[in-house]
Amino acid sequence: MAALVATLAIAVVDLYLVGHGHGSLLRESISWPAAGVYLSAGDLILIGAVLLATTGGWALTGRRR
Repeated sequence: MAALVATLAIAVVDLYLVGHGHGSLLRESISWPAAGVYLSAGDLILIGAVLLATTGGWALTGRRR
Protein backbone atom coordinates (compact mmCIF):
# COMPACT_ATOMS: atom_id res chain seq x y z
CA MET A 1 0.00 0.00 0.00
CA ALA A 2 2.87 2.37 0.80
CA ALA A 3 4.32 1.85 -2.67
CA LEU A 4 0.98 2.71 -4.29
CA VAL A 5 0.55 5.89 -2.24
CA ALA A 6 4.15 6.94 -2.90
CA THR A 7 3.76 6.29 -6.63
CA LEU A 8 0.62 8.41 -6.84
CA ALA A 9 2.22 11.21 -4.81
CA ILE A 10 5.32 11.18 -7.03
CA ALA A 11 3.14 11.34 -10.16
CA VAL A 12 1.10 14.28 -8.85
CA VAL A 13 4.16 16.23 -7.66
CA ASP A 14 5.97 15.53 -10.94
CA LEU A 15 3.00 16.78 -12.98
CA TYR A 16 2.87 19.92 -10.84
CA LEU A 17 6.61 20.62 -11.15
CA VAL A 18 6.78 20.01 -14.89
CA GLY A 19 3.63 22.06 -15.44
CA HIS A 20 5.25 25.00 -13.69
CA GLY A 21 8.50 24.81 -15.67
CA HIS A 22 10.64 23.01 -13.08
CA GLY A 23 12.67 19.83 -13.55
CA SER A 24 11.05 16.42 -13.48
CA LEU A 25 11.40 13.98 -10.58
CA LEU A 26 11.71 11.25 -13.17
CA ARG A 27 14.90 12.57 -14.75
CA GLU A 28 17.91 10.35 -14.13
CA SER A 29 19.95 11.61 -11.18
CA ILE A 30 22.09 8.62 -10.20
CA SER A 31 23.79 6.41 -12.76
CA TRP A 32 26.19 3.52 -12.41
CA PRO A 33 26.49 2.14 -15.94
CA ALA A 34 28.84 -0.71 -14.97
CA ALA A 35 26.10 -2.20 -12.78
CA GLY A 36 23.21 -1.14 -15.01
CA VAL A 37 21.80 1.20 -12.34
CA TYR A 38 19.94 4.32 -13.45
CA LEU A 39 17.82 5.97 -10.74
CA SER A 40 15.77 9.15 -10.61
CA ALA A 41 14.67 11.17 -7.58
CA GLY A 42 11.24 9.54 -7.95
CA ASP A 43 12.82 6.08 -7.74
CA LEU A 44 14.69 7.04 -4.58
CA ILE A 45 11.54 8.44 -2.97
CA LEU A 46 9.64 5.24 -3.81
CA ILE A 47 12.40 3.01 -2.41
CA GLY A 48 12.52 5.15 0.76
CA ALA A 49 8.74 4.96 1.24
CA VAL A 50 8.74 1.19 0.88
CA LEU A 51 11.66 0.79 3.30
CA LEU A 52 9.99 3.13 5.79
CA ALA A 53 6.73 1.18 5.61
CA THR A 54 8.57 -2.12 6.01
CA THR A 55 10.53 -0.85 9.00
CA GLY A 56 7.38 0.60 10.56
CA GLY A 57 5.49 -2.67 10.13
CA TRP A 58 8.37 -4.61 11.62
CA ALA A 59 8.56 -2.24 14.60
CA LEU A 60 4.80 -2.35 15.19
CA THR A 61 4.74 -6.14 15.28
CA GLY A 62 7.17 -6.15 18.18
CA ARG A 63 10.11 -7.50 16.18
CA ARG A 64 9.03 -11.08 16.81
CA ARG A 65 10.11 -13.95 14.60
